[in-house]
Amino acid sequence: ACGASIEEFHKTDMLAAGIWIPQNPGAGRGKRAGFHLNKLYSPLGWRSWASLVEKWDAAQVAKKSGNSGPLKEFVNSS
Repeated sequence: ACGASIEEFHKTDMLAAGIWIPQNPGAGRGKRAGFHLNKLYSPLGWRSWASLVEKWDAAQVAKKSGNSGPLKEFVNSS
């Protein structure tokens, strides 16, 4: 890490400059590779980092109350 702040508006350039490397490049030769990305990678205007933090915080509060459902949903869909 370089120690610099990464603001949400940087995502567009970071995504464009990204190099996606498959974890199992030998699987399915001649087929298309698929990738799963969590919502932190969402382009600007889709899902904001702030909204993800709000959902995470709410899931943590629910978990402390004995309700792990929101946390499971966050982990499985984010």
